[in-house]
Amino acid sequence: MNKIEFSIYLLITFVEGRIYCMEGKYDNYVVTKSHDLIEAKQKRPLTLREQKLVLMLVSTIQPSDEDFKEYQISVSDYCETMNISKKSAYHPIKKSMDGIASKTIGIEKEPGRYLVTSWVSSIEYIEGKGLLNITFDPKLKPYLLQLKAYSSYKLKYVLSLESVYSIRLYELVKKWHVKKLVKSSKVIELKELREKMGAIKKSYDRYSNFKIKLTDAIREINEGTDVFISFEEIKRGRSIDSLKFYIESQETEINKNSILENKNQLDEDKQLEQEYQRFEEMRSKLNEQAQDFFIDGKVFAEMYGQLLPIWNDAVEEELMYLIEYINKSVDIEKPIGFMKYKVKDAVKDYTENKEKVSFAELLETLPKKRQESENKGPKVPDWFVTLKKGEQLRTDDSERSMEDPHDENSSDVDFEEEKRKILAKMGQEYN
Repeated sequence: MNKIEFSIYLLITFVEGRIYCMEGKYDNYVVTKSHDLIEAKQKRPLTLREQKLVLMLVSTIQPSDEDFKEYQISVSDYCETMNISKKSAYHPIKKSMDGIASKTIGIEKEPGRYLVTSWVSSIEYIEGKGLLNITFDPKLKPYLLQLKAYSSYKLKYVLSLESVYSIRLYELVKKWHVKKLVKSSKVIELKELREKMGAIKKSYDRYSNFKIKLTDAIREINEGTDVFISFEEIKRGRSIDSLKFYIESQETEINKNSILENKNQLDEDKQLEQEYQRFEEMRSKLNEQAQDFFIDGKVFAEMYGQLLPIWNDAVEEELMYLIEYINKSVDIEKPIGFMKYKVKDAVKDYTENKEKVSFAELLETLPKKRQESENKGPKVPDWFVTLKKGEQLRTDDSERSMEDPHDENSSDVDFEEEKRKILAKMGQEYN
């Protein structure tokens, strides 16, 4: 095994270890909500960040709590979970706080009794201490404290999901699933399902549009959580009226140490620790340079693994150039997606041409063009310039044809006479 192969092997171990570390941080955190709260309706659903923040805070409630107290999480945990930089955390945190504080939920308490309440009575960001403090609305006590009919799940599963619809559906199927059964089932009307998932946009009234979001959510849940979902469509006449879900438990825990087995020739635990430290130091440097975005461990390891066979020890330098380019640009809305795309371009050039193409070479003209664009406005096409010149020439000719030939200011000059005078001054005879 050569140096690069061994580094990639350690990189794979690093990725698994990094995920393990993140999961391990939340292994003992459990979200417990009453069935009524899980089924609650949201006219203005929480965003993905707001939803994850609320669930992180709910997971800090202890089963023994008889009353709400001030619950808190660290800003570091929030930033790591949301993939944002601590340097630029204030605005996204404030936005999430405002969103959570302004949105309500509707709970069907019993026939004839419907409650609309806020999520929180207060939420506070203490920048100096790096803490987020929250107090839940007292009206939520029957739905978060001393519960009888409830569902629980590990926080780490919902933190791995990347869609608000995935999280809502996961909570619903955890409620529907009967643990004593190998496979549970649940029939639900489409309209009700859309409301419970928060898919309330008018476009989702069309089943084909809603089905896209639903299947994406199911794929995420099946790949990243402890349940496996499938469904079948139920028609009323020629239209899809309801869906029947099938829910099974699935074993997702893996042996985190299996990648180190049968490799007794090296002290790989020590090597892994050193490599992990090097990766974290490199990622920290890159994140210090990055403005308004954050590179998490998994994304960094993925990019590093692709660039390592090309650049070896120069990977950090290449990624640093790419980050500086993003910092200077004003039109890159998704920095991480842009980085992944350019890494893919570099790998493609190397694979096809066997040449190392640096990010400086891939992007060398773009910053200059962008700067010129900002200072001078949009570039005028050559064909337009040529056309305008032609029009100007025709205008000039037309104006000259209307001038008085006897006017001393006329532009109709005798060029032959002028040429003769010039040559005479130079001592040459004009023929």
